[in-house]
Amino acid sequence: LKFMGATERYATRAWMAVESRGGLEEAWAILQEGRQELGPGPLDDTMNWLALYRRDYDTALEIVRDSPAFTQADSLWKTMWIYLEMGQRKKAGEAGSSYLRLRLDDPQSVKNHVYYRLLAHAAAAAGDSARAIQWAETSIKMMNPAIDAVNGPFNLSWGVGVYLATGALERGLDLLEESQAHPNAHTISDMKYVWIYDVVRDHPRFIALMERLKGGR
Repeated sequence: LKFMGATERYATRAWMAVESRGGLEEAWAILQEGRQELGPGPLDDTMNWLALYRRDYDTALEIVRDSPAFTQADSLWKTMWIYLEMGQRKKAGEAGSSYLRLRLDDPQSVKNHVYYRLLAHAAAAAGDSARAIQWAETSIKMMNPAIDAVNGPFNLSWGVGVYLATGALERGLDLLEESQAHPNAHTISDMKYVWIYDVVRDHPRFIALMERLKGGR
């Protein structure tokens, strides 16, 4: 940790508390300490995700609304995500549709795997399953474990959510199992706290995968 910058050090300490001890409140205290030192902005993305893990939706929305670190597109996408976790599908769909209009009309958008992944989630929130799947497949083709051993599993993990959100549960579980064969995929904590997995928490394949991961297999 001593070789990291202050922002990365606080974020890493917080995630270590979550991953090793399930210490959500400990992690939150670490990030609050960091925000006092660094001011608004540098830790806001990490604080937003941790607020969601804590189911503190008002704080998550407040961070997104007030952060100087987020662009308009960032704020729309994160607002959409928060409303999805809250189960407020109409508001999530409105934010997702606004995000799509903004990004698709922006000639400056860099059309990489992250671009298509975020479009895919926004389309799923807006109820456009066909485009959601199309963009998810494009993102995965551009970035997967065969292309990049670090970023590929991470991208695959987030692609899972598009399939689960559009009802393609078996395809989503296929990708989830594939991603978990590599480092840098979603962690057990991600799979425990992130809402995209809610629809498969009682699915035998998901239960079996979680048991294997907890057993270190």
